[in-house]
Amino acid sequence: MKRTAVGILVLFAALAFVWAGAANAADFPKKRITYNICFNPGGESDITARIQEQALKKNLGVDVSIQYKIGGGGALCWSELVGSPPDGYTIAGHNLPHTILQPMEMGDAGYKTLDLKQVYMFESTPNVLMVRKDSPFNTLKDFVEYAKKNPPASSRWAAAAARPPMTSGPPC
Repeated sequence: MKRTAVGILVLFAALAFVWAGAANAADFPKKRITYNICFNPGGESDITARIQEQALKKNLGVDVSIQYKIGGGGALCWSELVGSPPDGYTIAGHNLPHTILQPMEMGDAGYKTLDLKQVYMFESTPNVLMVRKDSPFNTLKDFVEYAKKNPPASSRWAAAAARPPMTSGPPC
């Protein structure tokens, strides 16, 4: 009987907590939302954020302010997000694998990957291996076989530190 009473109290406490959270969420947002972009104006991140900006304004009924926090391949922006209050009024786009690679490569990127939470994916950008049209490689298998036979000749890649192409091979 005592266990049942404790269980009921825990259940009511949990329901009260959920109800309180839902009530607060119903009041959100009350003011402008700042949407931080980690990269230069006019790039892919900016273009997709601008598309979202209009939909967010329309659906939330508040102004959405786009701001650029450029530096460290996105690390500056994401570290500022992690340092902001967790109230939903400061948001940022993020790019995989940047948010994973930078803390690994930089050591102290100003944030940890696990400090970020993805709540909505609006776009996915594929990374592809590309060669010149007149290249002898027609398939990934062709390329891998060549790379295995010619390691020094196949170790040059067009990539920068802590950028997505690093997942494919060493930087130039």
